[in-house]
Amino acid sequence: MRRYFVWFCAAVAFCFAACEEGDGGDDTPFDSPAPQEDGDGDGYPADVDCDDTDPTIHPGIGEICDGVDNNCNGVIDDIATERPFYPDADADGFGALYGAVYQAQCTPIAGYTAQSGDCNDNLASVYPGAPETANALDDDCDGTVDEGTTNYDDDGDGWSEAGGDCDDASIYTYPGKGEWFDRADNDCDGEIDEDIDDGDDDGDFYNEWEKDCDDANPLVATYLLEDPTDGIDNDCDMLIDEVDELP
Repeated sequence: MRRYFVWFCAAVAFCFAACEEGDGGDDTPFDSPAPQEDGDGDGYPADVDCDDTDPTIHPGIGEICDGVDNNCNGVIDDIATERPFYPDADADGFGALYGAVYQAQCTPIAGYTAQSGDCNDNLASVYPGAPETANALDDDCDGTVDEGTTNYDDDGDGWSEAGGDCDDASIYTYPGKGEWFDRADNDCDGEIDEDIDDGDDDGDFYNEWEKDCDDANPLVATYLLEDPTDGIDNDCDMLIDEVDELP
């Protein structure tokens, strides 16, 4: 019996010695794997994360249309959710507002586009963001026709530059507007303050209110000297052809 006990003790001692020497003397178990690095902090180690520098890419994430394998299944842009595609009859890259079809794919089907908003899908020159031109159309699909062009009524007086408004920034100026004394051509006929008492009809810089006694004759105004030979009251002093004394 004593001999068997000695053998048992020797076997136990051998096992402890082997454990101490088996892994360089440290306490790490033989079969403990090294920890995997997760470079982007998305919870997936590098051995399963197909891009360990981008936390938006890892197994199980939803695939989106971006030309990248987001979910690391080896397939690019294999989306699971259906998305709308809009009919693009004029092939300008923008589809009609109605008539969408839904497909679980990223590439538009033939004759369709992923962008909608085309307010006239029969004209390739009309689409959201198109340059506006003077053509009586809403080229850029913003709900306003011909804005920024001569066809547009900027001041809201009912007239545009193309329609004859000579000052499309003033609601007081347009063809047919009544003329009044403001040193402006209110009715857009090329004349300023004509046919009113306040207007200088003869161009001598005086009007009736400024004591121009004949606002149809540029030779008559309060500042002029009298011409004693013409038979009119040049200086509006109610005397005709008197000789003015010079100072």
